[in-house]
Amino acid sequence: MENKNTIIEIEMEFQFNFEDHPVKGYIDRLEQTPDGEIGVVDFKTGLKPSELTTKSVREDFQMDLYCPGVKEMFGRLPVKASLFYLKDNKLVDYIPDEGSITAFTERMSTMIQSIHAEQFPACPGQTCRYCDYGSLWDA
Repeated sequence: MENKNTIIEIEMEFQFNFEDHPVKGYIDRLEQTPDGEIGVVDFKTGLKPSELTTKSVREDFQMDLYCPGVKEMFGRLPVKASLFYLKDNKLVDYIPDEGSITAFTERMSTMIQSIHAEQFPACPGQTCRYCDYGSLWDA
């Protein structure tokens, strides 16, 4: 797969405030297109899930979260945010726009409000084994 973009950063830290809450993360790879636009690439080690489509990736929380981070640093949304599945060499592109980012920020605001109101279900799973409180789910 030929890539005409220039790699700007790898493991780039981003940070912004959302409704007075700090948001911080890392973008696997930031690229610049030949026409000067910014692109995001997030690498995944597994296979591309069969249900993941260009339409459904618009609702991927992680991909949406990268976009305001890029906008905070560069003053504009990335032209594209992509998931790259290494195991089967599949790329799924997401073309963010103001509408998709508005929908994401509304979703994020609702999540934050629910957390503050302590209205969220516990979702115990495999990651609980690393948590100090994981033993509570074994009872």
